[in-house]
Amino acid sequence: MEEKIKRLRKERDQLNQERACALESEHKVGEELKTRSRKLAGRTRFLYCHSMLLTLRFIFYLELVTVLKANAKKHVEDLVKDRDSWKTNCIKL
Repeated sequence: MEEKIKRLRKERDQLNQERACALESEHKVGEELKTRSRKLAGRTRFLYCHSMLLTLRFIFYLELVTVLKANAKKHVEDLVKDRDSWKTNCIKL
């Protein structure tokens, strides 16, 4: 009877130790998941901000190209007018 009690206590202690190890492992996994989730959230925020900046930069460049095209067109028209007036003056002479 005494041996049976010792054996049962030993089994109980072993089960308690296994349960404690399982709880510790579960805690570690939970902490790891929290850490990875925070990192992912940070990266997601970074990518969102970065994409917004790229979008703004793209819009700025589109506006810049539009203005440059308009300025170039006006400049070319002015050059053509000057050339045409020069030709007209030469022909008159």
